[in-house]
Amino acid sequence: MNKTVKKDRTTLKLRPINDQIVIAEIREESQSAGGIVIPAGDGMPSRGTVVAVGPGLWNSFMGERNPMSVKIGDEVVFPRHSGFDITIHDIEYRIFRDNEILAVVE
Repeated sequence: MNKTVKKDRTTLKLRPINDQIVIAEIREESQSAGGIVIPAGDGMPSRGTVVAVGPGLWNSFMGERNPMSVKIGDEVVFPRHSGFDITIHDIEYRIFRDNEILAVVE
C-alpha cells in the first residue's frame, strides 16, 4: 500500500509501517511591528498535514489491524518535541506513532 505524495514538483513514495504517520509540518511564525520574525513558542504544540499513513498495528486478539486515527490530508496537532525528523529530497517531514497525535483540526 504505497502512498504517493506530490509536493514542490517532487513525487515521493512513502510506505510507513504499522501505526506510523508521516507529517509535513506547518511552520507558524509571527512578525513584530519592526519586521522581526518571531517563531512559535517553544512549549506550544505544532501543526502539520498528514502525507502518509501506515496500515495500523496488528491486533492478534482480534485477528485484524487496529484502525488509524488519521488519514492522508488531515491537519493534525502534535507535541513539538516528539517524533522523528527526516529530510527527503530537501523536504522536511516528521514521523509519529498514531498515539502521539494530539488532535485533528476540523
